[in-house]
Amino acid sequence: MTSAMREFDWGYELGMYAGTAVGVLVVVFVACGLVLLVRHLAKSSRHRRSERL
Repeated sequence: MTSAMREFDWGYELGMYAGTAVGVLVVVFVACGLVLLVRHLAKSSRHRRSERL
């Protein structure tokens, strides 16, 4: 039992959690950026269509 506790490395565990958190944040920021880009493009295309009429 003590050998299992000796092999536990806090640095590795914290690194895994930090890496996962950073990965999740990157995915959230990319998704929000894509949503904002699509909204901006939809808004600008609607604005151009109303100018033509």
